[in-house]
Amino acid sequence: MAQSRELFEICYLTFLAIYVLYCLFLYIHGIRTKEYTSFGLLASTYLAYFFFNSSFVIGSGLPPEVRAGIVAALITIFPATVLNFLVRTCRYNIDGYARWAIYPWFVLAVIALATPFMSPAAERLLHWCWGALALYSLGVAYWIIICAYRDGFYEVVPLMLGVSGLSTGLILFGAEHLQLLIVPYYTEDVAVAFFMVSVKYGFIKRYAHYMSDLRRLSGKILEAHEEERKRLARDIHDGIGQSLLAIKLNLQMMKAGQGEIVTEENLANLIDEVSMTIEELRQIAMNLRPAFLKVTSMAAILRWYAAGYGEKTGLNVIVNADDTINTDIHTKDNLYRICQEALSNALKHSGATKVCVTLQRGDGKIMLSISDNGAGLDKKKLRETEGIGISTMRERAELLEGVFRIETTPGGTAIHVGVPL
Repeated sequence: MAQSRELFEICYLTFLAIYVLYCLFLYIHGIRTKEYTSFGLLASTYLAYFFFNSSFVIGSGLPPEVRAGIVAALITIFPATVLNFLVRTCRYNIDGYARWAIYPWFVLAVIALATPFMSPAAERLLHWCWGALALYSLGVAYWIIICAYRDGFYEVVPLMLGVSGLSTGLILFGAEHLQLLIVPYYTEDVAVAFFMVSVKYGFIKRYAHYMSDLRRLSGKILEAHEEERKRLARDIHDGIGQSLLAIKLNLQMMKAGQGEIVTEENLANLIDEVSMTIEELRQIAMNLRPAFLKVTSMAAILRWYAAGYGEKTGLNVIVNADDTINTDIHTKDNLYRICQEALSNALKHSGATKVCVTLQRGDGKIMLSISDNGAGLDKKKLRETEGIGISTMRERAELLEGVFRIETTPGGTAIHVGVPL
């Protein structure tokens, strides 16, 4: 029996160490995303707990009181690391519910260090507090996953399975310590292993989706670049090119004496034509990258673009924006591009006549919403063939570590973007 237990402990410690080393190697090689870092913290915490609770440490001569206090503190911190991982992976904003689910674990962990010196009644009270907080944390964990599903995260199903298995193990673990049930040995360890394997599968699934999207988008990006070149060539030829050609012909006629006599009025007309050409060129440059992004608020940028786009296309664009919101130029640029693409889609694909653009802050995020009164999109077709425009908007939101969501009905389409302040 002792040999089989030691064999299990060796295998399990190796299993946990592989996950910790995996995250460490990713960190060393520059992959320092929040989800991998938080997953490494989670695996390291449970590795330390299992090691101090193993027969290797029990027979090492470490004082039992010290070992018991460390074990109690580590298993108390572990649920906080799980919630932290879910928050980072699902890009869920740490609101009041999440704070009350994470921070109290650290208070309980400090108290748990004194477990060996507690009376049975005090220890039982601590176990009841642990169980109550675990149930609350479980509810928050499922809420985070539901929000991730709503926002279209690829790995939400594996995470749901992993959290379900982990919660089952931790509930049985808590029930055993409350002397409510007698459960098989290592139940919580098997549950944690199931959770880690599910998370790993989720990461693999995300990677597969990203690679598929990359292959699909590579060709579309080249097509989009070519279309943009054609558009610029058309705008320059039909606008600036024709204006410059007219100016050139007028000047040649004046030089040859074939036209009207050169007067101040004729020169003023030519100057006006040149000024209009310069303004048209400036407008093209502004559409490519507005020069005032650095010094203008996000609300003013949206109002400026909406006014120009509405005047140009006849689309009724209403902007409701919080003027106090300001952020770095990188965020402004990406939100501006998302708004550009959303308005273009509303005009071209949904047949909308009215679009409402909303910019507000909430729960530590900048929330940008663009909704129209068009025909809406086919949800099934949208999931199967996401176009370059929608993919680009999603990528821009994810680049800002934000979330991107589309809601579509027969009465219109709404695009929601939330990025950290």
